[in-house]
Amino acid sequence: MEYAQKLAELQALSENFIRMVNKNQTSVKFKVLLFLKIYGVCSPKILIRKIGIIKTNLAMTLRQLMHQGFVNVSINPTDARSREFCLTHEGEKEVDKVLGEIENIISISDRLKEFDDALKTIVSVLNRKI
Repeated sequence: MEYAQKLAELQALSENFIRMVNKNQTSVKFKVLLFLKIYGVCSPKILIRKIGIIKTNLAMTLRQLMHQGFVNVSINPTDARSREFCLTHEGEKEVDKVLGEIENIISISDRLKEFDDALKTIVSVLNRKI
């Protein structure tokens, strides 16, 4: 139970983090963009399984992302009844921008931790001298 609780907390925190970093997209839109970047061309069925949303929400999200110019749709070459989705160049740039901002925040927090550790060491040394 403890692991399930931590996993749920991690998911909630990561969604809040993504919303904070990426004010232009909802966390669901970003998940779609991210999975398209990871897996390349995807059918709606794969995206539904990976992201865990219902079909109507995915359809609405994909329409919005296509309208924004982040996603392209094409007919599946092996089954003309189904569609496939992939990122556009703009979609790639959007995902890379958000991931870059996340990396930057993590880098800053690492540097702040290093700074905090160095500050504690300095304070410790100065307190011993007094």
